[in-house]
Amino acid sequence: MVALHAAPYNLLLKAARIDGRQVDRRANSGKCSVVFYAANTDFRSKVQFLLAAAAILTVYSVHALLSNVQLAYQITWLSHVTLPSAFALYASFVFVFDRYLWSWPLIRQLHGIPNLNGKWEGTLRRKPFNADEEIRAAHANITQTWSRIEIEYEGATVRSRVTSAAFYLREKASTELLYTYEVLPKTVGKGTASRGEGFQRFTLKESKGHSVLSGLHFSSKFREGYVELTRSAYV
Repeated sequence: MVALHAAPYNLLLKAARIDGRQVDRRANSGKCSVVFYAANTDFRSKVQFLLAAAAILTVYSVHALLSNVQLAYQITWLSHVTLPSAFALYASFVFVFDRYLWSWPLIRQLHGIPNLNGKWEGTLRRKPFNADEEIRAAHANITQTWSRIEIEYEGATVRSRVTSAAFYLREKASTELLYTYEVLPKTVGKGTASRGEGFQRFTLKESKGHSVLSGLHFSSKFREGYVELTRSAYV
């Protein structure tokens, strides 16, 4: 049995509540799911406030600039120029930050959420209860934005999809990624024997210039084990 600290477990429950309303519909078509993840930081609310303030200030500044230019140079057609609303500009700022700006190294130093995008390779040690340990090669693709994450893993006969995820950030210790997942058979009509659910707890560390994810996992199929993945490429 893996013991869960209260703080990370609460984060995972928060992520499950967020994602419980919309587990990705693509699961029904055999594709992986993208889920919103939680994090024990208030930086997200600060970012939203700053982006909203920037949108309002931008619209006000551009409007004032156009008015001054129109009065100074008598350019009448400027009065017919329609500016985007502050809300539309705010939505654009959020989109750009969510997809691109959040992962810039300088900005990541402020919020502390790691960038896990890339291809990961390593080993999976799995021990069914009352059975010998199994060692298998593990391959995963992680796609992440400021608000969502997708962890794609496929074995020989099964695939898994994330159902909830959370980052646990600590100032003087390694960051942890906690997520629950569902295992599904790759072959339609395989039955329920290959289905299951599980929990993975990863610790992120840097080793010899490479990012390494490692940690324990357990599943509803009465298995427990240890996974270690090293990022082989960014995507």
